[in-house]
Amino acid sequence: MTLERDNELQREKVKENEEKFLSLQNKHEKALETWKKHVEELNGEINEIKNELSSLKETHTKLQEHYEELCDQKKFEEDKKFQNLPEVNTEMSVEKSENTIIQKYDSRQEVREENTESCCLDTEYREKEEKKEAPFIEEIIIGNEGNLRLY
Repeated sequence: MTLERDNELQREKVKENEEKFLSLQNKHEKALETWKKHVEELNGEINEIKNELSSLKETHTKLQEHYEELCDQKKFEEDKKFQNLPEVNTEMSVEKSENTIIQKYDSRQEVREENTESCCLDTEYREKEEKKEAPFIEEIIIGNEGNLRLY
């Protein structure tokens, strides 16, 4: 009789263990589904950010092109004004010749013209503008392993 009782207790214990195992297996499957949903959501957010970044880059490029066009137009208008005034035109040519610097380098003469009238070729201005923009530019790199890196 005790043997039957022991067997019955063991069967009950096995049954309890099976129920615990099934419960844990269900919890694991639910957690896995939740994890997969989170991964999908994060990938969707990453794609949205990529699209937004691409759009911002396009906008920046268009603005840069527009800025350069405006500078070219302004320079053209200024040149046109100066061509219409003969006195100013001769003053400009005198000023340009004064700004020309002749340097000797390795027995050759190198001529460099410094044009202080330039609107778009002013490197100091561009450097200042790039420094202003620098804090707002971030690069997102997504590696093959799925790691996100923000630069």
